Amino acid sequence: MSETADHFHIHLPPSDQLRQRTQEARARARQARHQVENAETRRIALDAERKRRLAPTEIRQRLTALEEVVERGEYQLLLERFPSDICVDRGRAINNNEESWPATLAGVALQLYLFWQTELRDLGYGITARILDFPDGIPGDAGLFLTWQ
Repeated sequence: MSETADHFHIHLPPSDQLRQRTQEARARARQARHQVENAETRRIALDAERKRRLAPTEIRQRLTALEEVVERGEYQLLLERFPSDICVDRGRAINNNEESWPATLAGVALQLYLFWQTELRDLGYGITARILDFPDGIPGDAGLFLTWQ
């Protein structure tokens, strides 16, 4: 009795197609790793921004721009530009102009708002916030403005 190998047909794609698919899978995995790394880097940066504070001299320095703004005929001064993602609601209350928007602030924006409350409000100054840009249709940076109109 002679032994023979069983023959069966397997359909395999050409090896160059497998190489191409392997390279594409590796590229997708690299991109996914970078997205996770970028998300982690962004989270760390936002946490740092939430904790950042100004020294009293830095606040005074920002207010020195008042005269320049007045000379241009404007009624508001941008005190701080910040990522809306540092707000507890990611800028939703600011974007919708809700009365509760100050309660969503963090970091320097909150510090400047509290400074306005204690030092500038009784002098007749106002304060407002608005979303300044919308990358990909979502709130990006917000601005905190001192007003006197």
